Amino acid sequence: MTEPEIRTAVVMVHGMGEQVPLETVNQFVKTALPRTGEPPTRQYFSRPDVVSGSYEARKLAAYAQPVVPTAEHPRVHDRFDFYEYHWSYKMTGNRLGDFLPTLWRLLWRRPSTRPKGLRVIWLIAWGIILILFALFVWFLLARTAGQEVNAAGVIGFILGVVIGLPAAAFLASVVMWVLKLLGNTVTTYFVDVVRYLDNSPRSYAVRRDIRDGMVSLLRGIHESGKYQRVVVVAHSLGGYIAYDGLTSLWAEYHTAHSGPIQDDDEPAPKLGGREEVQKAGRALRDAAAKYNWAEKPPELVETVPADVRVLIDAYRDTQFAFWQGLRAQGSPWLITDFITLGTPMYFADLLYTRKRSQFLELVHRAELPVCPPIPRSQMVEKTAVPQREAYCSKELGRWVPYHAAPFAAVRWTNLYFPAEKGFWGDWFGGPLRGLFGPGVLDIPVMGNVGGHAPAHGPKDGYSHGMKRRSTPGAAHGFYFSFAEEDSGPGPDGQPIDIAPLLRRYIGLTMEDELRRMLPLPTALGATYPVPREDAPTGTP
Repeated sequence: MTEPEIRTAVVMVHGMGEQVPLETVNQFVKTALPRTGEPPTRQYFSRPDVVSGSYEARKLAAYAQPVVPTAEHPRVHDRFDFYEYHWSYKMTGNRLGDFLPTLWRLLWRRPSTRPKGLRVIWLIAWGIILILFALFVWFLLARTAGQEVNAAGVIGFILGVVIGLPAAAFLASVVMWVLKLLGNTVTTYFVDVVRYLDNSPRSYAVRRDIRDGMVSLLRGIHESGKYQRVVVVAHSLGGYIAYDGLTSLWAEYHTAHSGPIQDDDEPAPKLGGREEVQKAGRALRDAAAKYNWAEKPPELVETVPADVRVLIDAYRDTQFAFWQGLRAQGSPWLITDFITLGTPMYFADLLYTRKRSQFLELVHRAELPVCPPIPRSQMVEKTAVPQREAYCSKELGRWVPYHAAPFAAVRWTNLYFPAEKGFWGDWFGGPLRGLFGPGVLDIPVMGNVGGHAPAHGPKDGYSHGMKRRSTPGAAHGFYFSFAEEDSGPGPDGQPIDIAPLLRRYIGLTMEDELRRMLPLPTALGATYPVPREDAPTGTP
């Protein structure tokens, strides 16, 4: 009897802009899968996507290579199915004016809290404002210099204004004409981000529709019964969309469990990894608290002390063990990893809210799940001290994680091209641990500098032309442009290029670990998945 095939589904969420369906996932697969054989090639196929319900959608199926690994040919990757969540067609009716309120907030933001990657935009905007203001002052002084305040001076000033207004109107029309030419580009890229996070009625339906599509795709993959594991990967604005979809689906699935329903007076059956992940989360939170990352700008969050990095790795190990415990208990939750690339979530406090304190308040209230999770015994009033670091409660005689604890089971890895000196690199991606918790593994990609890299990679390994991770601003679109480049490990033993980093954190060869978990119990119909209110916060 042949053993059942172990499959992993990877859901790719594209970023801002008018994306062509399947364009991003095709580029992503070429970066995520290594080439094998002679001549080297990636062996994957385009197949109908029956999960999403879209007639245009396809999935890219990569079969295990090779099926029977040998010493000469080690296993390169397991069976993977790659899906793309295509959402850009739902973002319609964007206007340049949608971007202006956020630009205004950016301009008046304190320099100490200004996102590092937006420093150039901030300086350019203020430079234009100051130049226009200086010209206006010069005009007034030039018209009134050496003139007394009398009828002649007033008449001269009025004539100057009358003559100057048509000239100003002409210049304004030229500026508006330029903006109109650039309008499609601006609205295509920047307004997508602003509008998705906008709370106005005009944007509410769009945001809800996009989020619902993401949840439906993830739910369909879970309920297909084909997969043992799911990885969610998101680029740019896709990070927000994937985060919303993942956390919303968790709110549906977190109570699902299996086994006999017991009386609450009896000891709850053991949930593997529960105590370990809670202890590791508390240790990480305590160690990171002294650095006060939540109150610091992103450039002061990029450096992680060695002791904290050790605790991050330890926490990630307990996350995977806790996920295994949930699966052994019968939970249908399959998502083990969330990977973001160049996401503007690193200044979510500016986009999602109006200031940092408002964002942190949402985190404190467990309305924005973070990593590690906020303890479920944390009350809304800030004076209330959490009774304990607990992510679970007893429900129907079993330990069940609460609604804001998806990142007790899901590892979050964030890759980005750092904006060095606020200019060289990706302006719209950065570290997330300051806002979304110290458990987020932020990795600045320090490779992909251009030129050949044949020493450690394929014979024809190269960077694409002038593209490199240090290209100002445009680097935001280059995350899947270096499929063949692998310059080897850096000083810490980690890869320094985007392709090997992606392959490492996607987990291309986990079949043995996943196979040991088969067969799993079936979740009780009475609790799969049935959203319900948590027990009182004080419940242990």
